[in-house]
Order: sequence, then C-alpha cells, then structure tokens
Amino acid sequence: MVYVHSGATSGAAGTPLPRCQPILSTWDGHIGPSCFLYENAMPRLSRRQLLIAVPLGLLLTAALAVVLVGSQNGLRSRLAKIKIGMTQSEVEAILGPPALHLSRTNGRGHLSAWVDQFWQVDVITGPDGRVERFSCMPSDSAFHRTIGRLL
Repeated sequence: MVYVHSGATSGAAGTPLPRCQPILSTWDGHIGPSCFLYENAMPRLSRRQLLIAVPLGLLLTAALAVVLVGSQNGLRSRLAKIKIGMTQSEVEAILGPPALHLSRTNGRGHLSAWVDQFWQVDVITGPDGRVERFSCMPSDSAFHRTIGRLL
C-alpha cells in the first residue's frame, strides 16, 4: 500500500483524516510507503530550539574558519624564511620567542623550539649562536591529535 499526502481535513462523516491517505499505487508505478517523510519522520524545531541551534552553528562555523585561515600563517610557512647561518635573534624576529630553549651538552650551542596547533619547529644553533640546522614536524597538540588529522 502506498501513502500520498492528502489535503482533506475531514472525512465523509466529519471525522479527521490522517495526514497521509492510502492508495494502491502512484503515477510512477511505485508500490510501498511514499509519504512525505519530512512530515512524519522528524518533528519541526521549536522557536527556542532554533534560537539555540542557529547561533551555535554560526559560532562553530566561524571558529573553524578562524582556525583554517590562521593556519595559513603558521610556523611551517614562516620556517621557509629561516636560513642556515642566521643568528638566534634573526630567527626570533621571524618566529617570535621560542616555547622552549635548551642548552646542548659540552657548550655546543642551543636548541630552541616553537609549537603551534599544527607544527613544531626545532632550531639548533652552534656555540657562535648561528643556525646549524632546523626541522619541522607535526605537533603533539590536542587539536592535531583530533581534528588536525582530518585536515
């Protein structure tokens, strides 16, 4: 039995009809339940629910846009400006102050580390304070462990 939407509001005896009336088939020959599913499967949202859901959806969309746009000027893109032989102060002018600064053993220089939501940058300087090598790897942030893997 197939159901189609009925515009009738009352039956022959004055009794209300259901929203969907049974018929044997539709014009395309489909036999089976074919009622307007959105009317029966999901109730309409109340005004209160809409007043909560719409701003929440906009807020989440804006937050995602900020994260994605902000990642374009992240550590990895600024790392391209770093060259071997630069001084520590030149590196800090490009990347900002490091999150971690460690001395290497036997006075061989320092390791400086910068971290954001996506990347970790390590810069190793020699005893003269000039960059010997640098590297970039995915950070171990909570964002990267969850959403960052999907991007």
